[in-house]
Amino acid sequence: AVNDFIKFFFHPKQEHVYQYRSLEIPSISGIGTARGLAKLYAILSNGGEWNGKRLLSNNLVKKFRECHEPSEDRTLSLVNHFCHGMHHHIPIQDVPKSYTENLVGHAGHGGQNAFFDEENHLSFAYITSKLSPYGMGDDTRYQALVKTVFKIIEKIKNK
Repeated sequence: AVNDFIKFFFHPKQEHVYQYRSLEIPSISGIGTARGLAKLYAILSNGGEWNGKRLLSNNLVKKFRECHEPSEDRTLSLVNHFCHGMHHHIPIQDVPKSYTENLVGHAGHGGQNAFFDEENHLSFAYITSKLSPYGMGDDTRYQALVKTVFKIIEKIKNK
């Protein structure tokens, strides 16, 4: 039964099937747009506020940023700092660690990523139409985007 589920769920064409989209599996079946995820994370990057309205308490936003000591995700066989439903971003070559250690969010199936940085009031989401074999922020296409974003931030800060 488990093998049938894995074959069904991870088949590349299943994302567009009604039965797939109607499954309620919170840990692996989130469906949304890059704009929608970036907006959600923008609320977090702005301390819980959106358009001048408080949507989340300061304590709740703080909880999302509070991460535990590094531990192993036994499903993915990776070690990371896991927070409340999120995790710290992995280091990216040529991006200062001071930037990536402030990124909190979540990486997903096939290279999808959404993170926020409260210090820089930044949120971003990367959604790809072609799933990649990468999953925790190590997709080279995604990393190129992150590098470019932080180069721009660095230029702005140095003006």
